[in-house]
Amino acid sequence: MTNSSGAFITDINGHTFNPSSDQVYINGAFIGWYAWGGGPNPVPAPPGYQMVRESPSYIYTNTLIINPTTVNLTYKYGVDPNMVNGGGPNDDEAASGQNHARVVRTLTASPYQMPVDTFGNQYNEPYFSVGNAGAAKLSVGPASGGTVPVSWLGRPGAHLQTKSSLTGGVWQDLWVTDGTNRNAGYYGTNGLVSVTNFPAAGGATFFRVVKP
Repeated sequence: MTNSSGAFITDINGHTFNPSSDQVYINGAFIGWYAWGGGPNPVPAPPGYQMVRESPSYIYTNTLIINPTTVNLTYKYGVDPNMVNGGGPNDDEAASGQNHARVVRTLTASPYQMPVDTFGNQYNEPYFSVGNAGAAKLSVGPASGGTVPVSWLGRPGAHLQTKSSLTGGVWQDLWVTDGTNRNAGYYGTNGLVSVTNFPAAGGATFFRVVKP
């Protein structure tokens, strides 16, 4: 989903976008980066990757089938100006190698709704992994009404753990919080923000997000 407004933005090749004559496409690693157009022998994009305008807005959308093991998506939009490429986009959203990155945070929402991108703003969502634990954006609020509010940026294969002490004991797995089967929360800038109200215990409770 992309917003191509901005007073008919100008792409990196100097072409001013015209929704009445230009076509918008998505390309990316999750589909093998098909060949961009604009060369001496332009070819059409594979079927199914043209974005469709939600007129009268300048929002373009599409629904794509993605392998469920591919949850970190790297991609880019492109324009076929005046359809001169016969249905194949130029690599004209940003400089080569500057892409968007989004995360499919739950496999139970069908389709999973990606946040709206802006053409030319190459935003990358935080992606939680073993080497990037801070990307979970874990937040734990004060206890109220017998529960503790917890929120985090989840993903399939990652879940919460709890522990009553940091100096001893064993972390307890909360498997129901795994993004493979959880979709409770709200949608924001980084997609689904998972939330839960954990029962407040008499003493301290510590939380962390892990990926086994």
